Amino acid sequence: MKRVISRSVLEQMKAKRAEAEPGEPAPEEGQGTRESIPGGFGGAWKAGAMAQVEGDLAEMRDGIVAAVLSGKRELSLDPAQIDDPLGSDRRPDWHDTEAFTSLMDSIGANGQDVPVQVWPADPAWQPDPRDPLNATGARFHLLSGRRRRAACAALGLPVRAVIMPPPEGASAAENRFAMLFHRFRENEAREDLSPFERLLSIGEIYEALAETEKTPPTAVAFAARIGVHESIVSRARAVLRHRDAILNAFKTPYDLSFRALQDALAEIEGKGKKPAKKPARAKSLKAEISQGGRTLKATMTDKTVTIRLSHGDADADDLQKALAKFAAALPNRNTKKKGGPIVD
Repeated sequence: MKRVISRSVLEQMKAKRAEAEPGEPAPEEGQGTRESIPGGFGGAWKAGAMAQVEGDLAEMRDGIVAAVLSGKRELSLDPAQIDDPLGSDRRPDWHDTEAFTSLMDSIGANGQDVPVQVWPADPAWQPDPRDPLNATGARFHLLSGRRRRAACAALGLPVRAVIMPPPEGASAAENRFAMLFHRFRENEAREDLSPFERLLSIGEIYEALAETEKTPPTAVAFAARIGVHESIVSRARAVLRHRDAILNAFKTPYDLSFRALQDALAEIEGKGKKPAKKPARAKSLKAEISQGGRTLKATMTDKTVTIRLSHGDADADDLQKALAKFAAALPNRNTKKKGGPIVD
């Protein structure tokens, strides 16, 4: 609040000054000094002004603290202050790619255009209210901007960074899911992930989310949550499951199209499955017997015995005699086990 000295007080100041120093002209209105204010008005004015300034500064610093924690104000960080607990969802040789070299050249010539995004490693961290933009000594977890951070580190430059508010009261598994999801959204928005990188990232997000829930999410629910089509969820999980096999099978898996990657998955998963063996066909036993001037042909397959007569009919007595002869005519299937009796 602005402090104003009343007009009557100024008039009194003029009169007192004229009486005390008759040879000097009284000060004009508006030219009074704090030393000339009678009764300690100068000290009060100074104290009030200082209090107002200090209050304004404290309010301004509190506003900066809030802006820093909400990501509205940038920090300038040493690259060494930023840890990378997730690692990159990109190809392992991205440091050697032409795109990274171009990024370094651009940052070296024009500076860092887009700040990286970080979380405080300590969820309770707060900027120093006396100097809110100075984060010296604090540590942060990288969410997005690995190439920008690496480029600044290689060039010996500080990193422009903004804080993304972490979820409150979240478990370690929930924090991991949130970090993976945030990384995926940022990379997805730039549309520069290869099919292998994209599916691998989606697979990692699914596994992280499954760890936070009692039952794994369905493909439909998971796809709706992260904004992808449900048809790729199973493929993404397969890519994560066979990541090492894909990396070993292809020299440049990051250049594979979605179709080529799908064919590779089919081949890899096919190698692990042996075709089911067809059940062995039971051997049939045959015998031919003469009975009463007729010929009986008997065939046994599994547990079925079939008897055919060459002509005429057979009664029960004939069949019984024929079966007895057929049993005697069967090949001997008895085998002698080593150290045991003869068994059928």
